[in-house]
Amino acid sequence: MANDAKSSPRGVAVRSRLKSPARIIEKARQIANSIIQKNTNCVDGYLLLVSTYESQRKFIDANRIIDEALGFNPNQHDLLLNKVWNLRELGNLAEALSIASQMSVSNTSDWEALSLLALLYNDLEDFRAAEENAKKSLRISMDQPGLLMLLGQILRKQGHLDQAIEYFSKAAVESPQIIEPCLEIGDIYFDQQNFAEALDAYQEAINRNEKDARPFYKAGLIMKEIKDYQSAEKMLKIAAELAPKDTSIRRQLAGVIALNFVHSPLEAK
Repeated sequence: MANDAKSSPRGVAVRSRLKSPARIIEKARQIANSIIQKNTNCVDGYLLLVSTYESQRKFIDANRIIDEALGFNPNQHDLLLNKVWNLRELGNLAEALSIASQMSVSNTSDWEALSLLALLYNDLEDFRAAEENAKKSLRISMDQPGLLMLLGQILRKQGHLDQAIEYFSKAAVESPQIIEPCLEIGDIYFDQQNFAEALDAYQEAINRNEKDARPFYKAGLIMKEIKDYQSAEKMLKIAAELAPKDTSIRRQLAGVIALNFVHSPLEAK
């Protein structure tokens, strides 16, 4: 689950957390507590305090703070969104689903609640409900690359591959800095043995991030499949340099080097 959708402080696939040294987190916590002591209705103060606990994966403490904040600010939207996220982190999907459902019923235009419902139903492997809520949310706000990715993954799990590619493509346009949509598209084409389209997708991923081993590795596998062992070795060597501890890459590279050793003399003849 993935940075946040651009129009949401939380997004869907990924949550951003405060990533700072312990002393900075403690300072932020002191500031948040000072704000709350002066004004128990200051939602931003509570949200800052919650983020300090989330950054240390102290979700029980974060949830306690949210409940305290809701006591002073009943039904406050951002607090409820945070509560759903924390309940999900704690594995309490039933309560998280209940709160998100109530939010979506109270306000049928609450695209963030609908996005969370899609995520929660996906967690529960109720893919039809996940798809339905994701599409409802996107009809209200398309500016959610994380949700576009999630919907693509949901559709892929259900075997709706053309639709999945459509949403992954939209996510790729919305988030030109990330490679995950390109990898998803490439993987679908790879599974279909449409190697030309798969290579195009992996090449786009490489163009976006030359420091990530995954597209080089996947491109190398395609080269191996089409028996272009020299190109496969080149791609896998780059992947191995980028991810030296990945045993799968090393194993595939060793196999391709052996194939090159066998086939090169034959081709020379």
